[in-house]
Amino acid sequence: MKKLCFSLAAILLLTAGCSSEEVAEPKDEQLKEEVKKEPEKKGKNTINVEIDVEPVVEEDGKVHFIGKTNLPDYAELMFTLKGLDGYTAQSKETVLDGVIETGSFSNKGEGLPGKRYQLSIELSSTQDDKFVDVVGKEYENLTGDLIIESVLGKTMEYRSSFLIEGKGKKNYISPDEVEKVVNYIAIGEQDKLISVDVVDGEIKIVIEQAPHDLLPGEDLATNTYSKISDELLELESWDILTIQYVDIGTISMNRSEKERNEYGDYFPTQVIEERLE
Repeated sequence: MKKLCFSLAAILLLTAGCSSEEVAEPKDEQLKEEVKKEPEKKGKNTINVEIDVEPVVEEDGKVHFIGKTNLPDYAELMFTLKGLDGYTAQSKETVLDGVIETGSFSNKGEGLPGKRYQLSIELSSTQDDKFVDVVGKEYENLTGDLIIESVLGKTMEYRSSFLIEGKGKKNYISPDEVEKVVNYIAIGEQDKLISVDVVDGEIKIVIEQAPHDLLPGEDLATNTYSKISDELLELESWDILTIQYVDIGTISMNRSEKERNEYGDYFPTQVIEERLE
């Protein structure tokens, strides 16, 4: 009987020993897999974002920007330029080989006035997949002072300001010079030259013409405008000629609209007539 009990006890001990070994094996395998997966969680190398951009003022007063960055290729950046006078313009550019360069910023095709401007650069809301593959969908691989973290996720913002000097501004014709031309060419004894001014290249003249026995006021206005403009087109220092005729209307033309014949530059009579408002 004792031998039988001893044998049963031995069998139970062996069974318990086998069960303990079978449970331990999966734990060891799980730990090994976790150790193997650990390096994969570290992801790709982080980038401490740097941007260095300088404005380039062109001869005609327009401005473009050129700079360098360590952002990966195909990063799409939104440039926003603002002036203290309310001027705002944007340009979307792509990083290639660490270089970023914009097109020209202008004011309705003209150069920017001499003032202080603020430039901001941000990551565009849409990005190339090649860029996202490097920095992560949530930009998790981007770090540094230019990276801002919020409840909405990571964003990037670069800011700078610069001053466009008023250098190189045209020396426009003086009001006195214009007045001499107008008095000589177009003002009769009964006519009145009310005012003459030159503002940023625009000649502004106000004339009160005396009535004519044969010609209506509109014909007188187009005739005198033609004479004055012919004379002023011989001078280079203005861009726009605007003449207001009291109780008749206003004619305004840009110097670039001139034509040329064997006698020199002129504004076509038909165009002058069409501009009378």
